[in-house]
Amino acid sequence: MGASGSAVRVGADSLRQFVSDLFVHMGWKRGEGDIVADHLVVADQSGHPSHGTGMLGTYVDSFRAGAIRPGAEPADRPAAPPFAVIDANFALGHIVALEAVDRAMGMVGQYGVGIVNVIRAHHMGRIGYYAERAADAGMISMFWANVYGRAPLVAPFGGTQARIGTNPHCIGIPRVGQPPILLDFATSRIPLGKARVAHTRGVPAPEGSLLDHRGHETRNPAVMFEEPTGALLPFGDHKGYGLALVAELLSSALAGGETIAELDDAGLIANNLLAIVLDPTRLGQDPESVSERIERYLRWVTDVPLAEGVDAVLAPGDPEFDSRRAHAGSVELSAEGLARLNAAAAAAGFRPFTA
Repeated sequence: MGASGSAVRVGADSLRQFVSDLFVHMGWKRGEGDIVADHLVVADQSGHPSHGTGMLGTYVDSFRAGAIRPGAEPADRPAAPPFAVIDANFALGHIVALEAVDRAMGMVGQYGVGIVNVIRAHHMGRIGYYAERAADAGMISMFWANVYGRAPLVAPFGGTQARIGTNPHCIGIPRVGQPPILLDFATSRIPLGKARVAHTRGVPAPEGSLLDHRGHETRNPAVMFEEPTGALLPFGDHKGYGLALVAELLSSALAGGETIAELDDAGLIANNLLAIVLDPTRLGQDPESVSERIERYLRWVTDVPLAEGVDAVLAPGDPEFDSRRAHAGSVELSAEGLARLNAAAAAAGFRPFTA
């Protein structure tokens, strides 16, 4: 285990094993623990600690409160291929969402498209993880999710109180011999996890990302963690708000999942997810020709005079893949992140992490 300033670099495999062991200790199967562990560690390596092992405390709290439990059995609701609806019964979202993407990809072979709606799942984490799964199989994927089960976090455009979640959108487009184009973003200016990171590090939140409880803009992330709480703002004003509203409806209302207006006090982070996976070769174009056009377009877009202070124009997903290459085989945890990791383990009656 190495340290640099307040950051601690740990082995990725050791951290994966620890997280998997923690979930097995709480009663999940080894394969289930492995899925969650890989998801969280990859999020950390991708530069998204807000969706990485820093979430373990939230998961342990949900487990101790009985909001999630080992052995929860997802069940199919009536739907005919290429559609499927999975009622997750509040099983671990990472596991159910991965199953949903695999189910969708399985239908692509026969139908050219697979459409799966997951409802009533516990937190699914970083949605881009599932888009990468599809891209690795040469498939395009699109995802919309809502966030419910707890108080809303985001104020609608023009409002001063929270009414919606951070509802993410995600699209993955495969590339030949390169990481995919990966567009994955929360519809709030920042997700709550990034506000939490800023709060624990004692740094201000980005401009235009927060309201205090009086409805005034602020850069103090503490407003999200102290009573009375403030609200996150949607990115892009009315545009982000519109995308958040659409994600809420597409992921929940179509298949009978709850919106945040119907279930905002269950004491857990829950997600509904609509996943659409398709085979791009069904559109009739030669795959090599499509690949050449994608690469030509990306070169044209990124080969541009740079703004002051900018090193390069990147494609969506490049920051995550660059971060992962820089942290190959390791994870950099803040001192606060390591402390939260061990606090979560202690709350579950488990040993501390050592690498």
